[in-house]
Amino acid sequence: MQSGLKRPNRICPEWANCEPCKGPPRVPNVYEKFGKRFPVFAGRRGVLLFFAIVALAIVCWFTLGPAGGASVRLKSPEQLHSYYVEQGYTMQALRAGNAEVPPVFITTVPEDWARDLDVKQKKSLFFRTLLPLVLQVNKDIRADRTRLADLRKRIAAGQVPAADESTWLRALAERYKVIDPDKVDAKSPLTPDQLASLGARLDIVPPSLALAQGAIESAY
Repeated sequence: MQSGLKRPNRICPEWANCEPCKGPPRVPNVYEKFGKRFPVFAGRRGVLLFFAIVALAIVCWFTLGPAGGASVRLKSPEQLHSYYVEQGYTMQALRAGNAEVPPVFITTVPEDWARDLDVKQKKSLFFRTLLPLVLQVNKDIRADRTRLADLRKRIAAGQVPAADESTWLRALAERYKVIDPDKVDAKSPLTPDQLASLGARLDIVPPSLALAQGAIESAY
């Protein structure tokens, strides 16, 4: 198996300071924090998006398939833990901020994977399995942001995007709810305001927030 490594990624808890109020202190809801910082994750759509990320991590558990590498089938959670340890990928190292996250993606999982694990072991494997997926999604988002920024500069300069670029822009705008495909002519180019809105919504998710949300949605 190829074991290309990424730069260290620190997992830090996100603590919210309560605002003064007449009643007992209130900790802001995680949905409110996400909706405020990242409009694309607000409301029902944000919940569904995180469900998709968490479902991908849970449904994909025991067959390791890093991008560009080979696949290895593991027979137990213990083997998965041992593989992570061999890579220096432990919760202790993550908390200390000196772990390198291997680009390893899980593709299959047995239904009774957690039967013999205690809560601490399940949480450890869950977070270490979800984190590479979150980092990969953020990498894809950065690539989309770079491409979008280039297209916006060219459009502002008076250039007309190619057909495939227009198709990509429209699909991205639909995905981030900037346009409603049922109300907008498929041939109409995006307006400057729509492009600006798309640029604001197309943003990465802080790994610590994604992991916290994943834990909440999956009852970990």
